[in-house]
Amino acid sequence: MKRIFYGIGLATVLVLLTAASGLSENGQAVYNQYKKVEKKMEKALGNVVMTLTIESEGNLTETTVYLKGKKSRMESVVIKSTHPMMGKSGDKTIVIDDGVTRTLFSPQFGKNSHPSDTDDSEEEAPQSVTYLGKEKIEGMTCDKINVTRPYGETETLWISVKGNTLVKEKSTNDGDTTLTLNSDFKKVKGFLLPHVTQTFEDGVLSGATTLSRIETGARLKESLFDTSKVKGYAKNSAPVNASQAINPALMMGRMMEMGMEIERLNREGKTAEAKALEKQLKAMAAGLDVPQ
Repeated sequence: MKRIFYGIGLATVLVLLTAASGLSENGQAVYNQYKKVEKKMEKALGNVVMTLTIESEGNLTETTVYLKGKKSRMESVVIKSTHPMMGKSGDKTIVIDDGVTRTLFSPQFGKNSHPSDTDDSEEEAPQSVTYLGKEKIEGMTCDKINVTRPYGETETLWISVKGNTLVKEKSTNDGDTTLTLNSDFKKVKGFLLPHVTQTFEDGVLSGATTLSRIETGARLKESLFDTSKVKGYAKNSAPVNASQAINPALMMGRMMEMGMEIERLNREGKTAEAKALEKQLKAMAAGLDVPQ
């Protein structure tokens, strides 16, 4: 099942222009500096509001993302839909994560909640990092490194020499190759942001995200992350964990939410977690006979 493009992560789409360079062909040093800059960026930019246009397999949505510490809210409005699971034009899906519970509000699947992701595995150091040389990508000189995760999966990253940002990423999962390419970098308050991100599955363009607006240091009210303030969505009566195995509608709702989470993890560079979640999603899709 192809990825559904809903979300965008802050960490991998922001670039600190003044970060140190000259890491001299040391793969581990390149990787460490890249992760260090990610953390600095998240802290420096504060609350963020982003508006994105997301295209995937003929589907088109406009998504607004609100980020405040560990809290987040995504509002996706369907502009064009080619699949029933996406809903119809004008449908609005909301996902609120208050740091404890993540809640999906969907016109198709109602209200659906489950615990927030508290997995800290993204902080685990890679098993090994190999330096592969320098390449120019999108006009930017990049250090190319190969990262092997503790559980054996590998990915190739192209990290810009100036700014230590992710420009390109390539990974393979069960024989399928996924390539992510960031481009159209622009300065925003001293930071450089890719305003276009494209994803290719086995060499074929499967989705594109365009950043049209970003506001940093935004004053975000707590009510944005209060699920009781969201009205007009039916509430599922059965607990999520108990209903997934017997209620296809609820299971489809969960699948939509997993698709959002996969995209968020990929945007934040947490590809190993994204791959693991994608395997679960494919298994669920097979069980519901959803077209792959």
